[in-house]
Amino acid sequence: GDLYTALGQYDEAYIYTQETVNQLRKQAYVDPTVLGRHLHKMGYILQKQAKYNDAIEVYTESMCLIIASTHSHDPALLNSYVHLGNCHEGLKHFADAASFYQQALDIQQRTLPTADPAIATTHERLASVYLAMHDYDRALRSA
Repeated sequence: GDLYTALGQYDEAYIYTQETVNQLRKQAYVDPTVLGRHLHKMGYILQKQAKYNDAIEVYTESMCLIIASTHSHDPALLNSYVHLGNCHEGLKHFADAASFYQQALDIQQRTLPTADPAIATTHERLASVYLAMHDYDRALRSA
């Protein structure tokens, strides 16, 4: 599925990724983080297809698996928080998007160097959703 995703052929990517997830679920034991990573890939494909509600459902399942095997502030969750924020922003659920971007920022600030560009990008995302909410003070503080 990764090759099809890279080529932008999301229908094909989804089919292969879903088959991988189905095979993993049939196993007697599967490492939850492995299944979580494949579910994350599936969520990303759905997000790229603008199927935001489906992507949110899959990302949430992925995060639950990762949290169950690590903890709620694990750096492995960073991308999930960002992608969930993106999906909620795509649905114009700006308060939810801001919440997920803030969670991503919290992890970034604990785990990345202060000058890492990813932190600036997350600040920009936060400012964007606050601007969409007409919360100009918070948008300025986030920028």
